[in-house]
Amino acid sequence: MGFSLSIISTIAYFDIFDYPLTAWEIWKYLYGVRAQYIDIVNKLDDLASEGGIETRNGFYFLPKRNAIVNVRLERYLIAEKKYKKAKRILKIISCMPFIRSICIMNTLSYDNASATSDIDIMLMVEPKKLWLARFFCVSFLRIFNLRPNEEKRADTICLNFIVGTDGLDFSEIALKPEDAHFAHIVSRAVPVYDEKNYYNDFFLKNKWIFGIFPNTFPMDVSSRRKIRIYTLGRFLKKIAELVLFVFSKNILDLWAKKIQMKIMPEALRGSANKNTNVVFSSTILKFHVKDRREEYNRRWKENLKFLT
Repeated sequence: MGFSLSIISTIAYFDIFDYPLTAWEIWKYLYGVRAQYIDIVNKLDDLASEGGIETRNGFYFLPKRNAIVNVRLERYLIAEKKYKKAKRILKIISCMPFIRSICIMNTLSYDNASATSDIDIMLMVEPKKLWLARFFCVSFLRIFNLRPNEEKRADTICLNFIVGTDGLDFSEIALKPEDAHFAHIVSRAVPVYDEKNYYNDFFLKNKWIFGIFPNTFPMDVSSRRKIRIYTLGRFLKKIAELVLFVFSKNILDLWAKKIQMKIMPEALRGSANKNTNVVFSSTILKFHVKDRREEYNRRWKENLKFLT
């Protein structure tokens, strides 16, 4: 793929989500080509002067898409408010047994959430404790009406992924032959809570994303968005884990799975393991009945055909 086409491809993907990019972001998420940052800056100047792309206030976007600069700025302010709400909720979840890491996913991970959107998260948990960890989290969220439903979605918590720390490689659930949208989701995961650098393990285990975005690297999270458990919280969490492990080992996880499968909506339960939308395995739980990866990948390719 040519250098110019790679840049336009990158901008075209984010255009689907009304998200103009800085030069640094274009370099980080450059599609299919390894490059030096200075080369990206120079090529962006060339493309802008030729009319292939436009620029405003340090952002680059497709021609006649000037309005999305304001959209990005507005959504950043929305994201700031959502992160504050998310931290209050996720701080409690981080204290629950067997939770090892919490990542913000999807649109909020890159400050592009709308006011009405929910908050997608991924939990990394102790191996063989996936269903038990989900049981604790879902119970808490249901009690306080923090789960998305038909009446309420804004600022609710959606547990998109629950993965064991022994199953952090997502290559098997990526669409074939290439899943650029899923690679974006994985590469943009924001670790707001991370006990023992499991996020770095997650990023390195997913080496397949480097074949799509050769310049990408782990997220550097602002301290104001990180969650910290104080001494008492850590102590109580360890005690709870010790009690649950000594008296139940893996029996409670099997019980938690049985209970949740029984009350789970048929649309979700019936879709499990038929494709990569809803996945229930020993190392990963993925809940996307309406998985839109194929749609976004298709729209991106259609954008490129129109532009080139």
